[in-house]
Amino acid sequence: MKDKFIEAQAKVISQNEQGFTVGFACPDCPGGFMTTCWNSQDTENPAKIGDIVSVKVENIALVDGKVTEIKLFDGTAKVAPMPMVLAEAREQGIVTETTTKKPKYKVLLAVNDAIYKLEEIKTGEQLIGLSKGEKFEVDTQITEEQLQKVAPNTPMADFSLIHHWWGNGKYEHWDLFLNNGECINHFVLGASPLKDTEIKVAQRNPYADDFWLKGEQLENIPPGAPGNPSTTDECQVERLDKGKVAVYDSVLQANGEYLLRLEFFGTTLEGRWSFTSSIPNAWHALKETERLAEEQLPMKIRLSGDLSDFKETEDGLEVTGNALSFGVWNGLYWSPEAIINSPLNEIDNMIVDVEHDNSKQAGKILSKELDGATVKVRMQITDYETIQKIKNGEYQGLSIDATVFADPIRRTVANINHYKRLTVCKNPACKVCFIGA
Repeated sequence: MKDKFIEAQAKVISQNEQGFTVGFACPDCPGGFMTTCWNSQDTENPAKIGDIVSVKVENIALVDGKVTEIKLFDGTAKVAPMPMVLAEAREQGIVTETTTKKPKYKVLLAVNDAIYKLEEIKTGEQLIGLSKGEKFEVDTQITEEQLQKVAPNTPMADFSLIHHWWGNGKYEHWDLFLNNGECINHFVLGASPLKDTEIKVAQRNPYADDFWLKGEQLENIPPGAPGNPSTTDECQVERLDKGKVAVYDSVLQANGEYLLRLEFFGTTLEGRWSFTSSIPNAWHALKETERLAEEQLPMKIRLSGDLSDFKETEDGLEVTGNALSFGVWNGLYWSPEAIINSPLNEIDNMIVDVEHDNSKQAGKILSKELDGATVKVRMQITDYETIQKIKNGEYQGLSIDATVFADPIRRTVANINHYKRLTVCKNPACKVCFIGA
């Protein structure tokens, strides 16, 4: 077997009992040299201090990227060679690298060789991160800014998105399949989720167990085959994307709607979506395009409810309505617990203004009542113009200003810190606060 080594030039620094100490030029090292021991084989022309001599490097050992040993054919010592020597040693394959780093993250799931679900070993916290590297157990290449928190034990499923059409595109839909390993959920989308952000969706049984894998290349489906109800014409399918999807919530809300909150990690289909359903097998899909802060930060939120009954009194117009209730409002999930545990006493005697105009005081709150997780209020409106607009239906909503802590990854309100004021407005956002409630 042929010996592997590289030839390198070194300067004789000093002489000792074992031979010579030679050095490699290194501007960053003490004295300007990295040193090692060397035994000259030339007895007729012994080396002298200051000579430039040739040495044969047999192996360079690195630990955590730092040189700890260089082995010569005729001497061994602990050194770090100059970069040019190290570069050539790498090319010749005579560099041995090890590491003493302890892994920071444990890989729970790899997605598309680029997106990973991780667990921080020290804390047990689960995260989603991006990387182009593969050796996560040794050292992740992701930065702290690229890591995103996920809920503990957030399930991950496979998804595929297939474009499905007939008659040269005269009829078309998009099939979205979610496969958690136990069952396959099939959603038929009326528009492309790669372009639209609000889509009507129907849920069906899968055409066939393997249909979600179809269309890797443009594929024709013959008449009558699974996925083609036509008895005379072919249809075409083409897979647009596949990847992983995080399932954050799959819950039945108190208002009877079913909420499914997903985050897609595909090549083209990405981001967080909310699927809500009040009728079996019929869904409304909404992409939550607004991106909040990467950490839990206090933020001001305006959440709207609805006005209900009102009656005229000597002191003005007495109005009752729902100021706040639970659900997905403004892209965030307001849980019953967050509302029930909020500082509701701050609503007592709260000023009522108009369209969030601090200078426009329209009245005040007379009383409040917590009905489950819905905050009902009774208020006295004294401003004449506001009274007329409530009576003619121009102002239909209530909006309460609150400061909250929000979890931007799960898109939930963690807690409500402060209620500031209530306002009457034209367009309420709260969709479970009904007139006459």
